[in-house]
Amino acid sequence: MAIICAAKACKCSSDISIYLIITFIIFAYMNKDTIIKHIEDSAHHLLVSVHKEAEHTKTMRIILKKYVQTGHMSANDEKALKLQLADTLKIVGIVVPFVLIPGASIVMPILIKVAGKHNIDLMPSVV
Repeated sequence: MAIICAAKACKCSSDISIYLIITFIIFAYMNKDTIIKHIEDSAHHLLVSVHKEAEHTKTMRIILKKYVQTGHMSANDEKALKLQLADTLKIVGIVVPFVLIPGASIVMPILIKVAGKHNIDLMPSVV
C-alpha cells in the first residue's frame, strides 16, 4: 500500500507509476541472489539474440549482394531472405511503439501474448 501511495504522491505519469509498482512487488518477493541471477540471464539472452540477429543480417546482405551480381538466387536463399526480412519488420514493429506510444512497455507484452493465442507470431525467430 505504501508503494501505491508513493507512486500517486510523486505525480509521475500513470504508466511509469504502474510499472514501478509492479517491479517493486516482484522484486519484494525475490532475494538479492535471485534478482542478480535473473538480470544476468536476461542480459546473456539479449546478447546471444543480438549476435544471432547480426549473423542473420550479414547472411542476408551476402545473399542480396550475390543476387545483384548474378540476377538470380536459389530457393533456400530466397527462403532465408524472406525469413530475415520478416524478422527485421517484426523487430521494427516491436521497437517503434516503445519509442512513440506512451505505455507501450505495458501494452506490448499483453499484445504479444494475445497474438500468440491467435497463432500470430510477433516475435522474431531469433528470440
